Amino acid sequence: MPFIEGGLHHYAFINANEEFTSSNDHNRKWVPTQNGAFLYLFNEDKSPNDRDCLYELSLIPLAEEAAD
Repeated sequence: MPFIEGGLHHYAFINANEEFTSSNDHNRKWVPTQNGAFLYLFNEDKSPNDRDCLYELSLIPLAEEAAD
């Protein structure tokens, strides 16, 4: 698996409209995606890494264009 060979340490699926709370301010809420997403972290201690990524799911199939 390329991600594991490339140093991936953590991954998660984020549910659609899943709400997160800031660790610094418990009153601050964040909803990263309305459709769900895959999150990949490349440092074992979860500190930021340039390769970290979030792939948001789309409700629009790739073969169709989004309507205006």
